Formats: sequence, C-alpha cells, structure tokens
Amino acid sequence: MRFYLIDENSGVINTLKTIIYEQSLGHVHGFAVDPADALDDLEHIKPDIVIFDMVMQKMNWTTFLAKAREMLADAVYIVLTQTSDKALIAEAYENGVEIVIQKPINGVEVTHILRRVIRNLNILQTVRQMQELMGKIDPFGNFMEKIQFSRPDAVHERVEDLLRKIGILGESGSRDIIALIAHL
Repeated sequence: MRFYLIDENSGVINTLKTIIYEQSLGHVHGFAVDPADALDDLEHIKPDIVIFDMVMQKMNWTTFLAKAREMLADAVYIVLTQTSDKALIAEAYENGVEIVIQKPINGVEVTHILRRVIRNLNILQTVRQMQELMGKIDPFGNFMEKIQFSRPDAVHERVEDLLRKIGILGESGSRDIIALIAHL
C-alpha cells in the first residue's frame, strides 16, 4: 500500500514511517508538515492511505480533508488526534474519516488498524477487478442484459475465462456455474 503522512511534528511522522516499514505494511510515498504542501503532493502521488493530524496550525482539518477527498475520493483517510471530544471524533467520521487513532501513538494499535484497513482495501480492489472482468454490472447483478455478445458461445467463454482468472475453473461446481449463467 502507498501511504502519505501529514503531521506538524516530524517525530510522529518518523514513528509512523518506522511502524509501516518494520511491519511491512507498505511504502511511505511522501510526507509533509504543512497541509498545503501535502495537498500539492497528493494529486501527483495518489496514495491509498492518507494519515493526518487533526490539529494543524496552517489549515483546519475539515478544509484539508474536503480538498483531499476532492482529489482522491477513493483513498482511505485516517486521522490522528489527542482529543477525546466525542463530538469532534463523530464529526471526523461523518466527514469521511475511516479511523481515528488517539495520540500518543501505540505501535501495536497502529499496526493492527493499518493491517485491517489494508485487508479491506485489498478486498475492495479484488471486487473491482472481478467487476471489470465480468464487464458492466448493474447494482442488481443483471450484467447479461448490458453485454452484447457477438457469438452464442461468448457467454460460456467469458464465464470460463473469469473462473480461470480467479482460480476456480477446475473446482467442483465450476461447470454448474458456467451452465447456470449460460442458461440465463
């Protein structure tokens, strides 16, 4: 995973970098102490996960988050905070923050949280890849109506190719799946 870190305290950035590298969670593709510099970087770096401090002197965190989400809607945003104000934490979640991590940073907690976020991102990426393999899919799964097949056996070939790509073509039941979808 690609990380980007924003905190006015370089010690926090170094701690997060150490955790990410020592636990083999991914790579830090950039960091900043100034949120304006971070916004300039984010557009070019396109990280998967952005970790930022809620208290920033040069920009309000909600302004930063709104601008960042405009550029990177699919990124996961994790906020660091020393506050225990439940209303402020709720506001962070309502504004699209995935996780709030309390300061001071606990390495075990951060590792656990980041592994869970990475696992969820990997699942999401797999689902997107499967959707791309299947072609256009509407929310109800009626993809057969949206795909134009030039040959009668194209459905069979396409489903077989998908099952091969996800590694279950030779498994029991795969022929039943092909027959069922071809019948639809």
